Amino acid sequence: ISYHKVIDITRKSKVVLDVQHPSQYGLTMRSIEAIESGCILLTTNKDLVNYSDIPKESYIILDREHPVFPNIINASTFKLSDSYSLKNFLKEVIFINEN
Repeated sequence: ISYHKVIDITRKSKVVLDVQHPSQYGLTMRSIEAIESGCILLTTNKDLVNYSDIPKESYIILDREHPVFPNIINASTFKLSDSYSLKNFLKEVIFINEN
């Protein structure tokens, strides 16, 4: 499916599952899309705790070897600050390039 369709589905979702590749560091694109859309992120990415601007209630870290899926049927979505917006990203890139 097209990327636009993926984004549309993500925005309509309450929960997104992200299984990070074991050798990947940092955030996956799927996690950024889910968090930006206000979804609850179920992820194997333990590095997420190192991002202080991502609310802890926006994600649940799953054990890769023994995942336990919590009952989050009635979970509510949330509104993320603009930290991961395209506008902020461009400001940081432009700022970094100015130095």
